Amino acid sequence: MNSITKNKDALKEILQNLINEEFETFLADLKTKNPDQKYYRNGTYTINYNSELGNIKLRIPRIRNIEFKSAFLSKSSYSDKIVSLCISLYSNGLSTSRISNTLYEVFGIDISKTTVSLFTSELDKNVDTYFSNQLEDQYLFIHLDAKYFSVRNISSNKSALISAIGVTKDGKKDHIHMNVIKRESKKDLISFLSELKDKLILTNPSFIIDGAEAMPSAIYEVFGDVPIQRCLVHVVRNAKKVLKGFATSSDIKSIETKLNYLFFECKNCEVDKCITELFSQFPNQVNKLKNLLKCKHIFTYLGYPECIGKLIKTNNTIEQFHSNLEAVTKQHRTYPDEASLYRAIIKEIERYNQFDTLYEPVNFQISENKFESSNLIKNFKQADYITIEIRKSGRLLINKEINKMQYREIQQII
Repeated sequence: MNSITKNKDALKEILQNLINEEFETFLADLKTKNPDQKYYRNGTYTINYNSELGNIKLRIPRIRNIEFKSAFLSKSSYSDKIVSLCISLYSNGLSTSRISNTLYEVFGIDISKTTVSLFTSELDKNVDTYFSNQLEDQYLFIHLDAKYFSVRNISSNKSALISAIGVTKDGKKDHIHMNVIKRESKKDLISFLSELKDKLILTNPSFIIDGAEAMPSAIYEVFGDVPIQRCLVHVVRNAKKVLKGFATSSDIKSIETKLNYLFFECKNCEVDKCITELFSQFPNQVNKLKNLLKCKHIFTYLGYPECIGKLIKTNNTIEQFHSNLEAVTKQHRTYPDEASLYRAIIKEIERYNQFDTLYEPVNFQISENKFESSNLIKNFKQADYITIEIRKSGRLLINKEINKMQYREIQQII
């Protein structure tokens, strides 16, 4: 049985509402077919309904001189399973109208989309539990990212579902908070992060983020000066975009390979050497990337032991979760409101939190020899390029970019 329908009272309420709706439809059909005849309600009688959860007492409405039988209860062995099926189909992206049509076409059961909505409203209890639960674990790392959905009551454009996945010292990963916002503005992000901070026990975690421009300043506003690590996969992608149209495809490919080696294979102690080699091999091309690579959030991982650094270099943890959401929600193009979206994805969140998603337990303490990012910034400043021109009789002979160190060497020779 679905965990939602394990509550016998909840199942009783659903079935009773379904019977009442079916009775109203039956009575309306009688009045339509025989408009001259009067029909009188005649109270109710009680039956024992044998569900998978045990006996449930249900009240069946009556009409004087006419017997009403619930077509739904006549399929008694399937009733609670159909409730579970409706919830499961909705959690897998089908709209209430499509579920209603499917039940009629496959099972011959005529259930309105309003009734299906009644079934799926049981998911609201799970959503309320998710938001009201106080976090008991200390999350030392938190992955943040947004996925966009069409939510009709918020915006005509797609709205951002911001999610936070926390990682404990023991390596346990949990989806800990979410919110739907109109866009990833600093104001909306601060509101989301303030809610997240209220739930956390540890108020100074490290954050792993993608390239959202307003995210770092919003984090500093709410949590203070905490470590932030940019997803390095996104950095490499952005580097390719910057170089497109400026460098040849072969150079872009080579630089991509070098950056992947720098970020994902190079040992911490060899980072300076690797960057120097990158500048010397591709001086003009890498000069275009210096503003991107000088971002102080890129090399945060160097402040941790290498076993930790490799775990926080990317946002793959939350990207994988959003990939699963995409598979679940792709059939449901538009949600009427954020509550409907939360209902649709709450089962995926429960599945994620129950699944054994663990990092290898490691020591998360920052290394004693904390890497000073200022060293890298200094290297980049030394690699700033200037253009020199050499002319003879007014005719341009050489127009070339050289870095400041090369320029100093030329001056010494002169």
